Amino acid sequence: MNKVTIKSANTSSKLEFSDVEHEYFTVAFSSFSMNASQPVWVYTGDYDRLTHLFLEMAENWQGWEGVKTWGATEDDFSLSCTSDKLGHISIAGTLVERNAPECWSASVKFNVKVEAGQLEQIAYEVRRLFAGM
Repeated sequence: MNKVTIKSANTSSKLEFSDVEHEYFTVAFSSFSMNASQPVWVYTGDYDRLTHLFLEMAENWQGWEGVKTWGATEDDFSLSCTSDKLGHISIAGTLVERNAPECWSASVKFNVKVEAGQLEQIAYEVRRLFAGM
């Protein structure tokens, strides 16, 4: 497996993780009106913490209180996940580019809605993608 695609239950939006290497992986968000992707630099424990986020959501598929979060050490990618008691999960994220050679910065905020029934498969795929990193 070389990528994980998390498809929205409501729209054509999707979040993808791919191109996993020891020091980075690629994150891509696409929707009807935009596409954004960039490499995310990771350090010791980042892959484990990201995997744990998805495993924890799958274990709590009936919903949870508050926000479950993950952020890359360099702050170039972060996720904030919430749920309601009806099985709707919101995966909100931010991609930030600060190191472009053109000396500009940009930030993309996105939200992918999934159903509780998708969480177990997503967690399984994320764990497989990042295994051994």
